[in-house]
Amino acid sequence: MAVTEDIPQRTFSPLHTALLTVDHQRRWLAGIYDALGLGPQSAPHERLETASSASVRRYAGAAADGPAVLLVPAPIKTPDIWDLSPTASVVQQHLDAGFRVYLVEWPDATEADGPLGLQDYADRMLSACVDAVRRDTGEDRLLLSGHSLGGTLAALFAAGHPDVIRGLVVLGAPLHFAPETGALARVVASYPDTPVDAADGSVIPGSMLNLIGVTASPQTFVYQRATDLLSSLGHPDRLRCHLLVERWTLGESAMPRQLFSDLVTILYRQDGFMTRRVSIAGRSVAPGDIHAPVGCVLNRQCEIASPASVLPVLDALGTDDRALFWYEDEPGVSLQHVGMMVGASAHRDLWPRVLTWMKDRSQT
Repeated sequence: MAVTEDIPQRTFSPLHTALLTVDHQRRWLAGIYDALGLGPQSAPHERLETASSASVRRYAGAAADGPAVLLVPAPIKTPDIWDLSPTASVVQQHLDAGFRVYLVEWPDATEADGPLGLQDYADRMLSACVDAVRRDTGEDRLLLSGHSLGGTLAALFAAGHPDVIRGLVVLGAPLHFAPETGALARVVASYPDTPVDAADGSVIPGSMLNLIGVTASPQTFVYQRATDLLSSLGHPDRLRCHLLVERWTLGESAMPRQLFSDLVTILYRQDGFMTRRVSIAGRSVAPGDIHAPVGCVLNRQCEIASPASVLPVLDALGTDDRALFWYEDEPGVSLQHVGMMVGASAHRDLWPRVLTWMKDRSQT
């Protein structure tokens, strides 16, 4: 299989070359979705530069005196799951509730970014984004909200920088990583000591990350998507949302090799957050270092961020001001792991409660 012009011209193993080629083909397919009107339809926004390679979207239409919230997506896909379309936009929900909304845009990892690790993402780059929002708003403290791996990074940051966090919301984000806590933890426990040897570049191709997810939980990444498509046929709104999410999944980004290794070794193998083996702001952090109010959204059926991967951390927080919000599976979301972000029932029933909780904490 030939290496395309978008793939760095260097010598890779056949496996790595094949994965990079699949990434290119996924981007081509994403272009087909876009041509069919199924690409992301972001609300109007500007981009704030930061003192790092990450940037921040600043959304228009917010109340001038509204509380500021920084939304943190996972760095393995585009941030558009927060703002997929006018009818499936958590960003718009925040704007309608009176928040000033900012969204982290992680850099696309290139071969030069291979050495970037967990501290770069959960501390240095996220600190730069928070500082940019603080300068823009004049607020000393912000609300921080993260989904999936973005929620994990947000929690680590909040533990290391308690003085700048007014409140924290984690959505479908694993925080405790023992093998019994979920599908990914079980797969990682079976990895060899050098888990990145399966890919020989400085970055782990997005298609390899996708393959790991399918291996860990075919129920989540294969069967649920197929049954959701079938159940959405004959329901135009559901089908459109399903296809918008499918388009979003094609934007899987590469991950720096060091970040992947840190996630596997420090978080998953050593359960680094619970065992205080993660260093943020020059010191080791644990859940007890989070003193801001914490809201947590969980899906009982989720194999990626199961209740077992979160509830022990909530019990260990350094605050008694915590709230638990449950999200139930619903049709028309493709991946139930992102249903809380895009689902019709989530936007109707879940988000008004979460935003009310956030608004109350923004006044303290």
